[in-house]
Amino acid sequence: MPDTATHKSDLLSDYLSREELAEELGVTVRTIANWQHFRVGPPFCRVGQRVLFLRADVADWIKSTKTEPLGYKAR
Repeated sequence: MPDTATHKSDLLSDYLSREELAEELGVTVRTIANWQHFRVGPPFCRVGQRVLFLRADVADWIKSTKTEPLGYKAR
């Protein structure tokens, strides 16, 4: 039987914890917590005490932060 402390179930395989998200984005867990507090980061789910981020939501959020330089014309 897999170690549940390090193994994610199939149900949670598309989700990231705060720690995992921080590592993926290269920011601190505190930054993630601040984003949650000020509601400026990616959407999240609460499951009991756990906070989880759906990978697709994080990708959509990253895309939504895109800024085009002045004078940029899309082709």
